[in-house]
Amino acid sequence: RTKTRDLGPSFDAPDAYQRINWQAAAAAAQAEAAAHAALLADQQLAQNVQSQPCQPGLAAPLVYAKLMHFTLKNKIFSFGDATIKGPGELPFFKVLRVDGILLSGLLRNCQFSLGTLANQPLLFLQEEFEMFTYRYSIYRTTPTGEQMLVASIVRKIMASMLSLTDQYDIQLPSSPGHAVTCTGSWPNNFVLQQSGPSGVFAAATVTKKVLAWSDTYDVAVAPGMDVLLYLGIATAIDRIHHEVEERHRRN
Repeated sequence: RTKTRDLGPSFDAPDAYQRINWQAAAAAAQAEAAAHAALLADQQLAQNVQSQPCQPGLAAPLVYAKLMHFTLKNKIFSFGDATIKGPGELPFFKVLRVDGILLSGLLRNCQFSLGTLANQPLLFLQEEFEMFTYRYSIYRTTPTGEQMLVASIVRKIMASMLSLTDQYDIQLPSSPGHAVTCTGSWPNNFVLQQSGPSGVFAAATVTKKVLAWSDTYDVAVAPGMDVLLYLGIATAIDRIHHEVEERHRRN
């Protein structure tokens, strides 16, 4: 009498492949959910920056430990309110027209504010365009509601006339020992370099996106840099650049 060996449960190849596919799909879904949760955490940090601890009379910088990409559109200020999108195409900030509605005499002529999605102001951008003077002053709102001048951007008249690209002087009154300079040509491969005790490095870069319906720029802010400061500088330069082009067309 021939004995048979028990080889255990049969191996059904289609069922095994289905289990493998299901496990791979579950792992992919879990990774996607984790990535989305990280994006939402980044977005939430921007909304709660005013609640971050800081020294009295100052405002906490918005800093990330990774490279952050934001989307700006050309003439972002020309047609009223706008939204600045961040990683994952999530809305991060609102840009609002505030002409003539500020109570502060200091900011009486301020035209735009950059704030949270709940319309909490974070930055005020005050422009001064007279004859050949193109100046932007950027104020940071402190948790107590005071306005602190954090940057002044001026287009250099003579240097711009002698150069193929616009030249800007950027001052950081609230950051002694630090300076910001520009290299490249707006808006293609435009670099904002920050110098200080730790050396000179690219703090933010601006690159025009291709295949976009309108002029759209990617603003990449380096790890450890204040996102609000460099978004403010980038949007101010975009506004000055637009105004210079308009005056050239009119003349």
